Amino acid sequence: MKRWVLFFLIGILVTGLIGFHFSAFVYAKEVPLEKRVVSFDFKDIDLKDAIKLISIRTGINVVIDPDVKGKVTARVEKPVPVLKALSAILSPYGFTYLREDGLIRVVKKPVELKKKTFTLKYAVAEDILPLIKDFLSENGEAKVDASLNLISVSDLEENLEKIEKIIKEQDTLTSQLKKKTFTLKYAVAEDMVPLVKDFLSENGSLQLDKSSNSLLIQDTSLNLSSLEKLLASLDVFSPSEEVFTLKYALAEDILPSCKRYLSEKGKIDIVKDKNQIIVFDAPFPLSKVKNFIKKVDSFSLQKKEASFKVKYLYPEKLALILKDYLSPQGKIEVDSEKGEIKITDAAYPLSLIKERVEKEDVFSPERKIFKLNFASAKILSYKVQDLLSDKGEVEIDEASNSLIVIDAKKFLDKIPPLIEKEDKIENQLVTRRYELLYLSPQEAKAVLDLVVSEFGKITFDVPQIGEKEKNGESEEIDIIKIPFEGQSKDKEKEENRGSLPSISLPHLHSVVFVTDLKRNFPKIEEVINNLNSEEWASRPVTYTFYVKEGSVERMALTIASILGIPPDNIEGLQLKKGGWIEMKLSSPSIDLGNIGAIGKK
Repeated sequence: MKRWVLFFLIGILVTGLIGFHFSAFVYAKEVPLEKRVVSFDFKDIDLKDAIKLISIRTGINVVIDPDVKGKVTARVEKPVPVLKALSAILSPYGFTYLREDGLIRVVKKPVELKKKTFTLKYAVAEDILPLIKDFLSENGEAKVDASLNLISVSDLEENLEKIEKIIKEQDTLTSQLKKKTFTLKYAVAEDMVPLVKDFLSENGSLQLDKSSNSLLIQDTSLNLSSLEKLLASLDVFSPSEEVFTLKYALAEDILPSCKRYLSEKGKIDIVKDKNQIIVFDAPFPLSKVKNFIKKVDSFSLQKKEASFKVKYLYPEKLALILKDYLSPQGKIEVDSEKGEIKITDAAYPLSLIKERVEKEDVFSPERKIFKLNFASAKILSYKVQDLLSDKGEVEIDEASNSLIVIDAKKFLDKIPPLIEKEDKIENQLVTRRYELLYLSPQEAKAVLDLVVSEFGKITFDVPQIGEKEKNGESEEIDIIKIPFEGQSKDKEKEENRGSLPSISLPHLHSVVFVTDLKRNFPKIEEVINNLNSEEWASRPVTYTFYVKEGSVERMALTIASILGIPPDNIEGLQLKKGGWIEMKLSSPSIDLGNIGAIGKK
């Protein structure tokens, strides 16, 4: 039963649609297009669907462009001309219709745009452009001519009115008077001041900040924009070269600090021998380097002290050379005792002085021969060596008793005063005491006379006080003791011979005093050692005694008794008054307490 009802309803609907299209077709045939009417009630339906329904109801042929879109809500209760109704629902969405050979074409409405140009007086056109874009229609357009500072706008008239209002609000002196700081990188800001002033507006002002190389400018936005372009064209890397010759500072010392002021394209170098700094850079970095050098290249900042130990030259002589290198404020002091030169000056003069000292104070040896008259060259050479430099040398010529010295003049000049002091006869004469083992002083003197110098002398008693002792000075006396036998028994033997006559033999006083030059004593002592050797003990010695008074026989017997010789062994004994007694015997070692040959008590 339900199925039959559904089929019935569908049939009625289809019949109605067919009847509707048929009636529309008949309507379209009988009624002209301009007189056709339509009524409708649309609620938020697609614009294309609404156009289709109107086409169906009025029997018009409609072609819809793909761009047509939107939602429409409209209600027309009383029938109105179809073309008017169609225009009413299309116009708000920017669409319209065109009649083409019995067809209605729905298309996008052609926009009628107006164009207007706005020339700005205070504001920058490029800055205002973003503000007006929000007010442009879909077909509106705005362009900027930066060279003329104007904005050209094409849009609907109502939009143009809004845009014009915005521009007038923005392009005023009050809203566009602004401040801006321009920090220059290459150009010197101070040099730009006169030029910038010529470009300022009547409302503009300018302030210079040298420390940051900046210009603080107050002016309209338009003029600030022009000045920015001007300064950008001037603040470019346009390098030049400048040479700075330093007077007090050392170029290599301040070079690292100077580099900090260069631009990324700048270059810097030094000429060491001229103490110069060469800078290649733009004007502003150059000015910063120049100001820095001017500040640090002063005596007060570069003042230093240095001491130089003079090794080979006289400090006074070197000081005269170094004076030419001092600055006007520099000072030089000489300590002759220490051999030092102290200098107070700036870094650069001190560097020159140091180089000069190293060049001048070098070992430049001379050779000099010093012939000695009295002093021993060998002995004096030790004192001379103490006066020489680390490179000085001294040689000895024993044959001529001379010193050959090689050294710098400064040290050679120290030697003559030493020689003058030491090479005097009064300073070189010494007296030495020698004890003899086998010979008498007279016998030793006969031998020593052959080796002592022309200034020497041999005595048997302690020398008399000389002029030196009288003046409170001590004369040098060396005593060399050579031990001999039986000294403790001398008195005992003498006492046992109390009844024997007293005689004086030369060899019983076996001490000799030799005075001579110090240099000659090695030879003298060699002879003394030889005289005290056993070789001399075995040599025969002849003593001759002249008896002036008394009995010669008795004297011979006394001597024989002293020598331990039996009277029968005395040869050639003649008892004759006033004659001579002569005997030959081995050289004995005799003292008052031990009489006889060696080893015999």
